[in-house]
Amino acid sequence: MAVGLQALGSVATVAVVMLVTHRFGLEAQGRFGLIKSWADTAVALGLLGLPQALMHMAYHGNTALGRLRAYAERYAGWVLLLALPAAALAALGPVPWIAWCLLAVPGLVLHGLLRSLLLKAVGPVGYAVATVLPAACLLGVVGVLAAVGVPAFGPGLVLASLGAAGAMWWLLSRAGLAREPVAGLRMPLHIHSHAFIQNLAAAAQAAALLGLFSLLGASAAKVGEASISLLVLQLFGVAAAYMAPLIYDRAARMPLTRRVLTFRPRLLLWPVAAAVGVGALPWALALAVPQADDSLQRSCQIMAVAGVLLLANRIIATRLQAQGAFALVTVLALLRLVVSAAALAWVWAADWTHAFSLAVLAGEALVIVATALALLRRSGPA
Repeated sequence: MAVGLQALGSVATVAVVMLVTHRFGLEAQGRFGLIKSWADTAVALGLLGLPQALMHMAYHGNTALGRLRAYAERYAGWVLLLALPAAALAALGPVPWIAWCLLAVPGLVLHGLLRSLLLKAVGPVGYAVATVLPAACLLGVVGVLAAVGVPAFGPGLVLASLGAAGAMWWLLSRAGLAREPVAGLRMPLHIHSHAFIQNLAAAAQAAALLGLFSLLGASAAKVGEASISLLVLQLFGVAAAYMAPLIYDRAARMPLTRRVLTFRPRLLLWPVAAAVGVGALPWALALAVPQADDSLQRSCQIMAVAGVLLLANRIIATRLQAQGAFALVTVLALLRLVVSAAALAWVWAADWTHAFSLAVLAGEALVIVATALALLRRSGPA
């Protein structure tokens, strides 16, 4: 049930993209994709990897959840105090829509921190409900914007962030989780510093690639198409996130050996499902996005192949994290970002078709090769 509820977040995310494209067109989707991706990057920056540190303190540090809740709310308050003047300055700058991204950060930071406590506080179902809140709130706001015909994506993102934070706070209050003093509470630096870099690199990939694509001279419509194709990749990332808790728990109980790569028959379900998804993409896009031409369909198919590699990369990375290989996972996350950006610049200069999707595919392919080599080196003789 928990996984099914979390899957609703993916449905809501896809629905938002399709609704924006249907109602306002590909150029509007390009603007929305840029705003959303930069907001996600700003949130990753604001979180500083603290959700993973809070979970570690809750499960392994024997720290009372009430203390962690108070810490999270105090931290979100400091983020708000920083975000307000930063947004005011951004509004006066050359890219004023950045201000809306910054204003959305405090609410989404509070949601992310409090959600990390909910799994232990109320169990997997409550955690799943919390997971879908941002996407569900954004879908509701975008639905209203589409109904009135106003593409005010920046203010809408801020309203959605406040809704997600408010709902998250209400869920914890209903769970009876009272605040406790936080004096003397310290977060494990080695965990949240690496988690911060990894999360920031993952969140920055969309913003960096879409921004670079625009700087290279791509039209707003092309950026919109790239944003839609990137959504295909992100769906595979969401699937990996759903699997992560179970993978982490299991991997933490076994030594790091070549068993990480052990073949299991049921793993065939993933490539089979991915192959079906890749084949179905042209028909799905034709139904959902009337503006989708053959180029967009092919780009989404290439991105789906990259998504299969991303899924494998994230699963292995989760197992490495569970066994303490934080530095290796950090290096791989940065490698993905750098390689995909460099590949985009090179492919665009070479005037290749489907440059954006091919660049992402190159990044994921190189990361999975580097991951396999690192695993084999760490494993030693069988």
